[in-house]
Amino acid sequence: MRVELKLGGLITVGERSLAMGRTFALLDGIAQEGAIGGAARLLEVSDAAAWERLAVLEGALGRPVARREGTEGRASLTPYGAGLREAIAETLRAFEPLVETETRRLQERLTALDGPHDPAA
Repeated sequence: MRVELKLGGLITVGERSLAMGRTFALLDGIAQEGAIGGAARLLEVSDAAAWERLAVLEGALGRPVARREGTEGRASLTPYGAGLREAIAETLRAFEPLVETETRRLQERLTALDGPHDPAA
């Protein structure tokens, strides 16, 4: 048995809730690749799906987080998008040690439970 804990979280804006991990992955992909298509490849989704995620994010926030550059599909984060990416990254980094510790603890507890099998139990 293998345990993998991940930090889930929601960013709620008005009536909409955005998955923190997916939001960060999209913003990080745009920043790393300089294109929505590149972000889509990192996320293993279609370009159309990445554009849709971007539209949903921007609609929920009420402001652009990325801007198209030229006609070759290039894109970059707006200052707001870059700030949002860094804020989420900082939160994820802060929780990383706790998630690692709790992953080990849960793995140890489950391993102990999976000890010798008593057919009568």
